[in-house]
Amino acid sequence: MVVILSLVILFLLVVIALLLNKLSKIQIKMNKHLNILNSIPFPISATDMNKNWIFVNKAVEKMIGKTKDEIKGKNCANWKSEICDTPHCGINCLRQGNPRTTFSNNKSEYQVDAFYITNTAGQKVGHLEIIQDISQFNHAVQALSDQQELVSSISERLDKFSKISSSLNQSSNSLSSSAIDQAELIQEFIRAINEISGGLENNIKNIIDTNEISNLTKERANIGTNYMKNLISTMDEINKSSKNIAEVIKIIESISSQTNLLALNAAIESARAGDAGKGFAVVANEIRDLATKSSDIVKEIEKIITTSLETVEKGQSIVRDTDSALSNIVSSINDTAEMSKVLLENSRHQKVSLDHLNNDTDKLSNITDLNVATSEENLGINNDLIIQIEKLKHAVNYKE
Repeated sequence: MVVILSLVILFLLVVIALLLNKLSKIQIKMNKHLNILNSIPFPISATDMNKNWIFVNKAVEKMIGKTKDEIKGKNCANWKSEICDTPHCGINCLRQGNPRTTFSNNKSEYQVDAFYITNTAGQKVGHLEIIQDISQFNHAVQALSDQQELVSSISERLDKFSKISSSLNQSSNSLSSSAIDQAELIQEFIRAINEISGGLENNIKNIIDTNEISNLTKERANIGTNYMKNLISTMDEINKSSKNIAEVIKIIESISSQTNLLALNAAIESARAGDAGKGFAVVANEIRDLATKSSDIVKEIEKIITTSLETVEKGQSIVRDTDSALSNIVSSINDTAEMSKVLLENSRHQKVSLDHLNNDTDKLSNITDLNVATSEENLGINNDLIIQIEKLKHAVNYKE
């Protein structure tokens, strides 16, 4: 009996030893799992179906400021976050079929993942909540989104800048071509100015020669005018002399008429005297014939003088017209001489202006040559810029 009791006690001791060993192993394993849970930086808490805490890890203790022993068995609403006792509570959202929720607390953002705890029979016996601080992640996501928007904006601006550069390249090509054409036109303009300047010098020389000829013609015309004035004066004197001769002829004609009348009276008296008056009658007849002939001659002379007077008057008229024409010619020559002086002065001013213009055109030609060189240099720089923009666009697209 004692032996049997001893064997039973020994068996029990062995069983207890085995159980203690198994329990020790289970405790070690549980501590290992607890250490694993405590080493996780995310707050992890377990509650029963009434939302009472049955486990929290070190991260929860740190967040709440209490140990797990102090909060074990208490309702999870003691967390006192913004979503506790609200439809946004992680457990409430899990029960509504949404295992993942987010909330904000103290300017931080958190993500709550809730799961059911089940027993070996598959029955729900509690809840497991894993909380992650996603503030940095959200900031990183936002920064990445902002960066993508910035990259897109840069890419868009690069496209626009590329188009502008292409337009600038075309403008540079056009500007370079236009500058070359402008340089050629300026050279043509310089040649034309030189030709005009040479022609203007010839014109000035011709104007000077013309002015000298006009002055010489003016002097000769003045001499002709003086001659015409002398001729007019002489013609006036001839006219006066002819008029005086006409007056003398009239007197002679009057004497001839009186002589003819006297001869007639003598003939009458000789007829009265009879034979004694025959000699006197012959003389009277001779005197009458002489008076008649004198009268006829005087009439002829008067006609000649009248014709001469008319001719002299016509000559005077022609001479006066000639004098007027010469005066007009002299006036025209004077006007021409004055115009030649003005034209000569203007031509000299134009020559000075052309010289200034030629100098300024030379300066403009130098500036244009510089513009051509600058345009070609800008064109090369713009081509390099387009290549760099294409490389940058490729790099931006590669980053996207």
